Amino acid sequence: MYFVHDSKLKKQEASLNAFKLNEIMEKKGEKLKARITIEKVMKDSFGNLVITNTGESEANNVVIEIKESINVQLEKLTSLELLRPNESIKLKLMLLSGVQNRIDMIIKWDDLSQKGRIHVQTIYL
Repeated sequence: MYFVHDSKLKKQEASLNAFKLNEIMEKKGEKLKARITIEKVMKDSFGNLVITNTGESEANNVVIEIKESINVQLEKLTSLELLRPNESIKLKLMLLSGVQNRIDMIIKWDDLSQKGRIHVQTIYL
């Protein structure tokens, strides 16, 4: 009886150890990633896009693009060499007549986990 009980405990312990190891590996992976988000701050037909790195790693070679939108103008600065964790920048945004009710933004960057990461975010106006 003791051996059956001991065997069950060892199986549970092995499962628990595998789970804890997986959690540790995921946390290490998160520390290597930058996460770029965009928030809009609008006033009439002018406004700002606030680009923020909410991740735990630096984002290098950040490129910001507007996908298929003719009636939207973004400030000339559309690429950054470096965006540190919890750092933000503001870009001026101007909407022209006939603009759609949403803008699809494409953000590309490199971080410690991967080169050429891409995030597509829709901004509703």
